[in-house]
Amino acid sequence: MKTVVSLQDLLEFEIRPGALLAEYERLTEAAVRGWAAAELQSIACPGCGRDRPAPAFDRFGLHYQECGYCGSLYLSPRPDERRLAEHALSSVPAQFWRERVLAATEDARREKILLPRGDWVHDALAEYAPGARLVHELVPNGGSLPADPADAITAFETLDRAADPRRLVAAAHAALRPGGILFVTAPCVSGFELQVLWERARSIAPPDKINLLSIRGFQSLFSEGWEIVEFSTPGLFDVEAVTRAVAADPDAPWPRFVRTLVSDTDAQQRSEFQEYLQRARLASFARLVVRKV
Repeated sequence: MKTVVSLQDLLEFEIRPGALLAEYERLTEAAVRGWAAAELQSIACPGCGRDRPAPAFDRFGLHYQECGYCGSLYLSPRPDERRLAEHALSSVPAQFWRERVLAATEDARREKILLPRGDWVHDALAEYAPGARLVHELVPNGGSLPADPADAITAFETLDRAADPRRLVAAAHAALRPGGILFVTAPCVSGFELQVLWERARSIAPPDKINLLSIRGFQSLFSEGWEIVEFSTPGLFDVEAVTRAVAADPDAPWPRFVRTLVSDTDAQQRSEFQEYLQRARLASFARLVVRKV
């Protein structure tokens, strides 16, 4: 199984500008708190499928659970697919994200996310699916799959916001030809940033992040009918995000190692530690290539 390390130079504020992100979070909280409890439904772990939840923390009045088997983090109870699709299509925060946040970060995203992602897909297709012709993009809620078997399917930032990731993965499996490949990008809760910040992590919030699988959760999700040919965590922001969080709340009970990392290291050392997290698959952003077998 391949693991890839990224040495790309990218600062978080280039794609997540602080003021716009704060306004988006405010709008999202207002929308989510309006969801009726009667419309929510409990689910088993979206990674391993087991029903062994332990309360983790609340966000916007909704409850995150930690799987007692694989350690994945997920929202339960949660809205159904229809409600999530409506939110993504027409809610005030979704419109704000498209019109303000994406517009303000379009150039940085194209140069430092979309183009490298395109290179990754191109290279992986050449390596794992030479001759691939039909490539389909998977969306989390309300999307359709091709009638003809696909050579490859992309699922970028999809599993983390899907109402039922296991059903979505099963649909992708059915839509691929034998030997076809699925590209996945998603947050990984086993990563340094999310493990350290946990309930303080601003990125963990419904409905954009309702499934945060652990390494073991990803492995369970793709254990039957799939072969994981690449599993990397080329995340770039773990150390930066933790450093910023400690600076914003220095009196919080941070682990001693975290305080040392923030206060007693320089930029070069922190960059090297981020690279180590990538090599060890301990960054908080996962990238997978899985093959249908």
